[in-house]
Amino acid sequence: MNITIDANFGAKLNPVADTMLEFSDAAARKVKKLIEEEGNSKSRLRVSVYGGGCSGFQYSFSLDEESTEGDKTVENQGVKLVVDPMSYQYLAGSEVDYTDGLEGAMFVVKKKSGIAGIADLKGKRVAVGPQGAGFEYFVRP
Repeated sequence: MNITIDANFGAKLNPVADTMLEFSDAAARKVKKLIEEEGNSKSRLRVSVYGGGCSGFQYSFSLDEESTEGDKTVENQGVKLVVDPMSYQYLAGSEVDYTDGLEGAMFVVKKKSGIAGIADLKGKRVAVGPQGAGFEYFVRP
């Protein structure tokens, strides 16, 4: 969605933030595999953002069957990612990705300015962020 603001005596201002949420192919493939293992074709990946106090935000990833009014949905490879409206404002301009490397297998929330959060598939909390900012992210089993 592009937003144009007519302000400052008619001068056009560019939007300061991208409002799209991207769902990578790697994340969609992993979610599809988890759904197949669970045996519930109605499942979708739900991403939620919670206040974490002094340690920043906490991101929760879970498989969910339900959609609520106002949920934003992103689809890739027939797999849906859903986000509630409150969480979406913090995720806009990000990409939900999945990596499997030396650090382990995890979903990752990437901001345009760099990695903003990591979720360990074992449900462990990982305190990371841009330049060691101390954000916390986790996956609920």
